[in-house]
Amino acid sequence: MTVKKNIHTYTHTRPLSPEETGMLKSLLEEKNFIFSPKPHTLFNARNEDVSVSVYNSGKVVVQGRKTPDFVEFVLEPLVVKELSFGYSVLEVNDRAKRIGSDESGKGDFFGPLVVSGVCARDGEITEMEKAGVRDSKKISSDSRIYYLEKIIIKMCKTETVSISPKRFNQMYADMRNMNKVLAWAHACAIENLIEKTGCMLVIVDKFAPKATLLQMLKERGQKARVVQRTKAESDIVVAAASICARAGYLREMKRLGDTYGVVFPKGGGSDKITDALKAFLLKYGKSELENVAKINFKTAEGFL
Repeated sequence: MTVKKNIHTYTHTRPLSPEETGMLKSLLEEKNFIFSPKPHTLFNARNEDVSVSVYNSGKVVVQGRKTPDFVEFVLEPLVVKELSFGYSVLEVNDRAKRIGSDESGKGDFFGPLVVSGVCARDGEITEMEKAGVRDSKKISSDSRIYYLEKIIIKMCKTETVSISPKRFNQMYADMRNMNKVLAWAHACAIENLIEKTGCMLVIVDKFAPKATLLQMLKERGQKARVVQRTKAESDIVVAAASICARAGYLREMKRLGDTYGVVFPKGGGSDKITDALKAFLLKYGKSELENVAKINFKTAEGFL
């Protein structure tokens, strides 16, 4: 599967199964594409924005100025049923300037929700690769997280949005949806980095329908090319953002621990977390819990 871009057009190619080929043809007919004969193809169709050719080999070739939109909103979700378009435009080894955004603390009962964005390109990406930057979930050492964060911050423009437990609880009470809170934080980090860098390509992990994030973005963010994809941390710039977010989460957890004289365990639900919750309530009472924990979690049920 490849995508090539020149000044005038995009080209996207990938293999299709016979079933996918039939499904694609039906969709093009529904969308009033114009079909015309073309050598060595099962069918060839076009509208004013894209042309779609499926060859006898089963390979589809999409060309035209709206190829990215066609692939992201038609071919992948409706035909091949996968969302990997981030790398359809941006190959793994591409050094194109881009913003990556990721979060930490979403699944943790104690502590904040932290979202970080990183903007990087070319030599910065190469240096991050040399330093061993990768998805923070694959790094078990906190000291290693802090070390890599320093390297990333020194080389790249970064932005971190940290939502304290108390603020998170207030926002969740208003929005009634974790993904909306997440989208707000991602949008803030993305908007601020666009303002700092002028970069208009954004890669972010798919945590919710794309419309949820787009609704939170302001004017400049609305004009950016926002690519949401599963396992986006495989992109090194998103991985760098995940490290910065994790470092922010770890620092805030230490601050909360020092403030209350409690070691707050990480995670969403376990005997260890329940024990820490009981001990905290015994010492500080229910009214203080909103300052250290996300009280919408099931972990808090029966304790408030």
